[in-house]
Amino acid sequence: MTIALLSSKGGSGKTTLVCCLALHWAGKGRKVGLIDMEEEGASDYFRGAVEHPNIIDGQTDEPHDITLIDTPAGATRDDLRDFAQLADLCLIPCIPSAAADFAKTFQTIRDIGDTTGIRIVFNRVKPRTRVWGEREEIAAEIGTRPLAHFLCDRQPYAYATSEGMPALNRKCRSELEDLAKEIESLIQ
Repeated sequence: MTIALLSSKGGSGKTTLVCCLALHWAGKGRKVGLIDMEEEGASDYFRGAVEHPNIIDGQTDEPHDITLIDTPAGATRDDLRDFAQLADLCLIPCIPSAAADFAKTFQTIRDIGDTTGIRIVFNRVKPRTRVWGEREEIAAEIGTRPLAHFLCDRQPYAYATSEGMPALNRKCRSELEDLAKEIESLIQ
């Protein structure tokens, strides 16, 4: 199973989601291959920092159960389409906080073209905000269904990219578990 996190917008949470999902599945005994397409190499840094035996370089011949592709900010339309073709499922992180985030999500989906196998995953959610209450309407305008599960705006997710699973509290682990189960259900 190959999952690409796509967005041409920087700061949408692609790397954080890649790292947290890798931690979750690796902790469940799954071998996770990370492919870091960003120049900064944040996912590669994460892989080295957490040193989990089930999180490996996804570009080696070593077998693995899940491949996660962390794509770069500023990816071109052709890049996005190429990454989408490599994946069984494309997740487009979106922070439901400003019109600009939704506009960039909409642009990413238009750039990819075919919406089969594409889902929006809300990240850094603040549940009691007006825009969060309007998410279904906005997603309908964008034309792609969001995942039912999401990650709230919690600091431990950011710490997990360098400290691993111990940084995640019970609420984070629960949100991550729900999100991972939903993702798995889409590609089985």
